[in-house]
Amino acid sequence: MAAVLVWSALAAQLYILVHGFIAEGRGVFQAIVTFLSFFTVLTNLLVAIAFTAAALGRNRRGLFSRSTIWGGIAASILLVGITYSLALRHIWNPQGLQKFADVVMHDVSPILFLVFWWIWAPKTGMRWIDPLLWVIYPLLYLLYSLIRGAIVGRYPYPFIDLNQLSYPRTATNVGVVLIVFWALGYVLVGLARLRSPSRGLEADDLRVETLEKT
Repeated sequence: MAAVLVWSALAAQLYILVHGFIAEGRGVFQAIVTFLSFFTVLTNLLVAIAFTAAALGRNRRGLFSRSTIWGGIAASILLVGITYSLALRHIWNPQGLQKFADVVMHDVSPILFLVFWWIWAPKTGMRWIDPLLWVIYPLLYLLYSLIRGAIVGRYPYPFIDLNQLSYPRTATNVGVVLIVFWALGYVLVGLARLRSPSRGLEADDLRVETLEKT
């Protein structure tokens, strides 16, 4: 159900962009590139894939059996929700289908994923070094967005918009985002170690097996 909800929100957002681009005389490919230029979209894609893997029982082995993968996605989607609430929510008022996509991707998805992560996702073996690896994802995204924005003249988020902000202010904003993400990562690692400090892999396997049976 969670996977269907997040996939539906992503589909709605893509439809809105494609419809708008066509109405403006621009192409579908441009709409897809724009769709994939948002950290919110990319991270919700990861959430949807993770939920789908769990629903299909693919989280008992392979990529999604690793606690660090679930932890990294959890930190990323929490960053989406927190950043939106603190820096973006007040600047627009989406309606209709856009409201649905907006609420699911920024509010519902982070909550659902955090609950899922806490109850069912594997957490054994998470290391204090993991957030240093997870932060590569938002760092690369921000660097890509700044480079792409300088080329096309548009930036996906106002807090990194060099058309409106100075370089020092933008660098500060990037630093704040990365520090918040890093802090979230360490909170998650701490919670994971508190949740299963010595219960071993069997405890996580049992939670996954229980989920598959429900």
